[in-house]
Amino acid sequence: MSLHARAEPIEVGEVPVIDVAPLRDGTDPAGVGAALARAATEVGFLYVRNHGVDAALVERARRVALEFFRLPDEAKREAGTNRFHHGYLKPGSTKMYDDAKLDLKESFNWGIEFDGDRDADVRDLSDVNVDTRADARTNAPADPKTSARTNAGADDPKGDTGAGADAGNDAGIGPEPTNPLIGPNVWPAALPELRASVYPYFEAASACAEDLLRGFALGAGLDPEHFIRHRDRPVSRGSLQYYPPPPDGAAEDQFGVAPHTDFGVLTVLCQDEVGGLEIQRHDGGWIAMPPIPGTFVVNIGDLLHRWSNRRYRSTVHRVINSSGRERLSLVLAYDPNFETLVDARAFCAADESPHDAPITCGDYLLWRFGKAFSYRQ
Repeated sequence: MSLHARAEPIEVGEVPVIDVAPLRDGTDPAGVGAALARAATEVGFLYVRNHGVDAALVERARRVALEFFRLPDEAKREAGTNRFHHGYLKPGSTKMYDDAKLDLKESFNWGIEFDGDRDADVRDLSDVNVDTRADARTNAPADPKTSARTNAGADDPKGDTGAGADAGNDAGIGPEPTNPLIGPNVWPAALPELRASVYPYFEAASACAEDLLRGFALGAGLDPEHFIRHRDRPVSRGSLQYYPPPPDGAAEDQFGVAPHTDFGVLTVLCQDEVGGLEIQRHDGGWIAMPPIPGTFVVNIGDLLHRWSNRRYRSTVHRVINSSGRERLSLVLAYDPNFETLVDARAFCAADESPHDAPITCGDYLLWRFGKAFSYRQ
């Protein structure tokens, strides 16, 4: 099936819509957990309703985010991305697989902030801004149906090891003395209200992600804190992703975001009413993921796929904005602390071995960022 084939309308029940209120209020966490695990195993994508994020937070974040992307280019580039992957990325800054055209989207990214408690993480940070004019690249396989997560080996710092994987950091790749994924955010001087508008949404969406990860753990018969035991200094990223209408004469294979899988543990996405998100079926066909009012879209990332011993699916998806209007998504890429050990053995039966060796969350993300973004090379 062509990566450029048109998407079909979604069929009723093809992607589940799960009410997570009974998980959040404790009335039926096991039932919701079972539904979440089933969706993660069969589809890798789902909608969630009653997620706990106030609609007013969403609307404020969306309104001010659009103001940011409508600023002059010079004002946006003054908030260019630093070495912690925080700040603005211009159009054409990402390329999701080797023969893809550059993505059309713009984005603005940030991470967790601490109240005067960042000294250990942000020493010697002079001149951290980078030139975002360079195009970001990735060495992902040309066919994104085969994700980098399953093309482990020489490129993967931990490889595909099978039996006897050591639970320790056996490649000698440990967190640096200063955490390379936690550092200062780059808020735009031209729009000082951006931080106050999007950071509360980031915190609320993070609480939602942690609720969901408790459910995904319960659905696998594990302690509900299994995936989030270490989360006081998470390396999560908030992201505003802006998709302008495609330019006149754009090629059929020019995407807002080309087909890809997400790097981390869990993605929580708030779409606007424009639509454009599409996911790939098992047979290679594409289906649209239309916005459903009051819901978030949630998808499994490559790290959770690995952590679940490949039980939970990290599904290929893309964005095509053919609406003729601007499109904005509010994205949370949730990941726990840098040092969190991603070890699949809890998902293995007595006669099973992990598909992948253990690796820390931070080491895996650094490896993936290094392949995807030229400013890190």
